[in-house]
Amino acid sequence: MGTDILTTIEPSYSSTNLLVANKEWANSMKTNNPAMFTPFATTNHTPHTLFFGCSDARYNESCLGYATGEVFTFKTIANIVLEQDLSAQSALEYAVNVLNVKQIVICGHTDCGGINTCLLNRRNGLKDSSCSHLYSYLQDIEDLRDDFDDISQKDASITKQAKLLAYRNVRKQAQKIAEKDFIKTAIQEGGLRIHGLIYNLDSGLLEKVEIR
Repeated sequence: MGTDILTTIEPSYSSTNLLVANKEWANSMKTNNPAMFTPFATTNHTPHTLFFGCSDARYNESCLGYATGEVFTFKTIANIVLEQDLSAQSALEYAVNVLNVKQIVICGHTDCGGINTCLLNRRNGLKDSSCSHLYSYLQDIEDLRDDFDDISQKDASITKQAKLLAYRNVRKQAQKIAEKDFIKTAIQEGGLRIHGLIYNLDSGLLEKVEIR
């Protein structure tokens, strides 16, 4: 018997299917959390954490165990934080300077497509394909891989090498965030804390990444 991932609707869904699935979800949420759709909940947006993760569909901020409304979320491919990415930089500024979050979580994961592409030297294949933007975007990971010769050690499995590169990528992105002036101010004056984590797809468990 297979171990297919359960889905709520078929991939070839229609907008009607979405509305039906949404109604089932809303009813379930009201049962489990009656206060979720109250006037206070719909006007009160005070998350305490910014979750910066990968766009991968197999995990999200729910792995932290928090309730809806506690986490402001932003996801990019391979959880990369680029200075020229206005959307990512805007999310950081808004979360820290407007929402006044007290925690920033940078969370990578195992079996990351962006990590694997660079590790296995497949990035050049994107250059002449329909993913030319992705080719340029992954330069951040490519640079990181080139900086660490031990990533390519032959005595380690590809899975272990990929996890090590994902670990170092989380550390790199967290350090880039920590170097920003407004983040430094928030750390010194507002008690902001930055955490690095790796999510294990095969267990659902998180591992701490040392970022200092």
